[in-house]
Amino acid sequence: MNQLLPKNVLAGLLSLLATFSFAQNNLPKSYFGIKAGYLQSMNTVDVNQPNFGIRQNVADRPGFYAGGFYHRNISRLLGYQIDFSYQEKGLIIKNIPGLTDPNDRFSYVSLTPVIGLQPLRGLGFYVGPEMNVLVRGDRSYNIRKPLEVGGLGRIAYHYKQIGVEARYFQAFTYYGGYTIADVVTYHLTSRNWQLGLYYNFR
Repeated sequence: MNQLLPKNVLAGLLSLLATFSFAQNNLPKSYFGIKAGYLQSMNTVDVNQPNFGIRQNVADRPGFYAGGFYHRNISRLLGYQIDFSYQEKGLIIKNIPGLTDPNDRFSYVSLTPVIGLQPLRGLGFYVGPEMNVLVRGDRSYNIRKPLEVGGLGRIAYHYKQIGVEARYFQAFTYYGGYTIADVVTYHLTSRNWQLGLYYNFR
């Protein structure tokens, strides 16, 4: 009985190794896909006059994102992805008398390369930079940046060809602001979370 135990353990390990190798060989090396989802914009307001009440006039704004991606598996545990998307972000302006449209929309074309761990088949955790190029803004700010740069974290899970993802973005640069009478200056820095679906073409 005791002599059979090591043989059974060895057979089990070989079987596990064969299963792992089969799963790794069946793992698609690379594929393309499309994605879309909800985006919630939040803003950090930096102002040089703390008593100037601009912060209370800025609220979160709902938006969306849509685009495509290329994914490549480096190994069973590592993979990278390059996203190309359109994003509508911005803010809602409050407490301004006579303002007819409180929505302040900013539209971007975004490039997001990420790399991450894939501990289980279909599950991945990714991080990387994001670069957003401004293509449209509703209002005229006398301080405006055409390029927004930040960092992004992403968790995703897919079953077969359909997946769900959650993402969080934090900008490192401000995207707009205003100088009032050369006395008060404020800058707007974006952050947002996203929740969406994606489809793999494989």
